Amino acid sequence: MAAVYMPFDPAQPQAFGWEQVVEVADAAMYIAKHEGRDRAYAFRVTGALPEGFMERFRRDPETAAQLLPVQLVRIADNHSATDSC
Repeated sequence: MAAVYMPFDPAQPQAFGWEQVVEVADAAMYIAKHEGRDRAYAFRVTGALPEGFMERFRRDPETAAQLLPVQLVRIADNHSATDSC
């Protein structure tokens, strides 16, 4: 599962169209799927996005989360403190 914070860039709410926001959510979903079952992630903007953000993000979303002012946030998993091991 994946999500995206809206507006994606609070400083520039009109800067990203819905297609780009869905693309960001799709990248989060790919990362969640890669991590295993019952994972949910979202990307959140943490600062001013540089010119060309989407191009850099498309090349490597995981690296973008480390180099650009975006944060990959783990939303939840399907395990709770009451689950037995």
